[in-house]
Amino acid sequence: MDKDIINILEKLFISQQSLTSEEQRIFDEWMKEAGNQQKLYEWQRLESAIYALGTSRKANSEKGWEKINKRIRRHRLRLLPYAAAAIVVLCLGTAIHLLTSQVATSPLLSSVNRQENPETKQVMLTLSTGQQILLSDSLSTMRETNGTDIQIKGNQLVYNQTDTTSQPVYNTITIPRGGEYKLVLADHTIVWLNSDSQLTYPVAFNGDTRELRLKGEAFFEVTKDIHKPFIVHTSQFDIRVTGTQFNVRSYPDDIQTEVDLIEGGVNVSVGEKNVFLKPNERALYNRESGSLERQTYETYKSALWTTGKLSFVNASFREILKEIERKYNVKIHVVSQRVEGEYFSGTIHAGMTLQEVFNFIDVDKKYSFENSGNTILLKDR
Repeated sequence: MDKDIINILEKLFISQQSLTSEEQRIFDEWMKEAGNQQKLYEWQRLESAIYALGTSRKANSEKGWEKINKRIRRHRLRLLPYAAAAIVVLCLGTAIHLLTSQVATSPLLSSVNRQENPETKQVMLTLSTGQQILLSDSLSTMRETNGTDIQIKGNQLVYNQTDTTSQPVYNTITIPRGGEYKLVLADHTIVWLNSDSQLTYPVAFNGDTRELRLKGEAFFEVTKDIHKPFIVHTSQFDIRVTGTQFNVRSYPDDIQTEVDLIEGGVNVSVGEKNVFLKPNERALYNRESGSLERQTYETYKSALWTTGKLSFVNASFREILKEIERKYNVKIHVVSQRVEGEYFSGTIHAGMTLQEVFNFIDVDKKYSFENSGNTILLKDR
């Protein structure tokens, strides 16, 4: 195999970095060649096996091997030592080789890039008048009562502020399960909204603050304005910033809510409690205990969903199943005793089919997944 494509694949799937335009061109051409989608599928399958054991992606370095040994020893799945070692050696020793040979495996991914989800077409915009509009490619421009122009560009809304009055005008955007959407607010702040989320926001920022209300998950890239603090309200806490990048996860049915800071600084407050975050720190609020904690974390992982990847770090199987339900718009009914003790670290590529996701997670074939109408039954084998 050409060395360029190997480097590109490692950059894309191991380092999780964006490709340059030239690298993307090379990758696209490689994907068109017969058999390469099959090879790519096998690469991803082996990558998943490594993560199912909680091992490091940096397995080719001395530090990586130290992490592998430590994580295998403390892994909660209670795998037999020889089985764990065999899978790691298999994954690390044959991944590149399998990319250069033909292998028989499961049905292929149609593309490594996430496919546009039909549910995205059902994103709902509620105007200040109460009128509800299903966003689609057939729409191009709308106008609010205060004169603000709203443009639809692909799968994003762009607000162009023209209003200079002090009367606030609000819109609400609702993202269904299985969907995602992008907003460019009037101050040029960019917001990515994840599946099963809702954001209420002013179409123009004419006051002393820029305040929004979120239910669900969103990634914010806030335009800096020290004279107008940017405040995100959720049902659990408030987040105050002036200009920064951060991810907020606050679903009503989750016990724990999170704020992950990637760049800048944010203040997270719950009643009288406050924590100030620096880059690579996260705030965790537990609604049952009322605790608000600050932790060091690789916070970029929390925003990988904006690039079509779902990342988990020592997450319970229950948490992962809940995320799959939201992302794929399905209901998963668990009939299993084993699920409660399962924890995983890894990355799921959201362009995969649901069956491929289950195959990746259940690498040791302990579970069965059965369709029952619009519900998937998860059972022990």
